[in-house]
Amino acid sequence: TEKLLARYRGSYPGIDVEQALRDIREWNLANPRKRKTPAGIESHITGWLALEQNKAGRAGGTTVAPAPSRQEDAIARARRFGNE
Repeated sequence: TEKLLARYRGSYPGIDVEQALRDIREWNLANPRKRKTPAGIESHITGWLALEQNKAGRAGGTTVAPAPSRQEDAIARARRFGNE
């Protein structure tokens, strides 16, 4: 919802929240056995966003290109092994 999205943007100002949410979605689709349940998804999302925020902070802010996300790493591994 917009209210939840606004909350995430306020809590994690150093990252592109919408992109991080797309990354989370793709990671869950690429990892069906590790996919989170409805009861655990908010914890999964906030943990992921916090990790991305911390990475952005170590990189000196949002002016530096972000490191590849876990989702991007998972896709790259799947492509290397022919598991797209």
